[in-house]
Amino acid sequence: MTDVTADSVSLSWNPGNVDAISSYVVQFRAKYPTTSQAHDDAEAEWRETVDVLRTEFTVRGLLPFTVYELRVLAVTSIGRSLPSDSIDVTTAELGRTVTLHIRFRFRFYVSE
Repeated sequence: MTDVTADSVSLSWNPGNVDAISSYVVQFRAKYPTTSQAHDDAEAEWRETVDVLRTEFTVRGLLPFTVYELRVLAVTSIGRSLPSDSIDVTTAELGRTVTLHIRFRFRFYVSE
């Protein structure tokens, strides 16, 4: 489930096999950067919050009525999983809240 306001997105997910997962990484970026953001290479990269210990997180400080890409990675003793498929979420207009239902799937590849 995801709650979306004008400046935040609250995510929750079902981790599947939780035995090996020690934490999560939540990544996000504006899907269509504004003209000023497009000239800033850092804005095109994923911003992330590490050491998320629960299967829910709220990304704050977003711009109203803006499309964001969000994805989640699981962290184990081996390292990070591949990112989940990203989802597109449009923040609400000022004064509105929207609830969405989404699913993330984690993929791990072990090389020997």
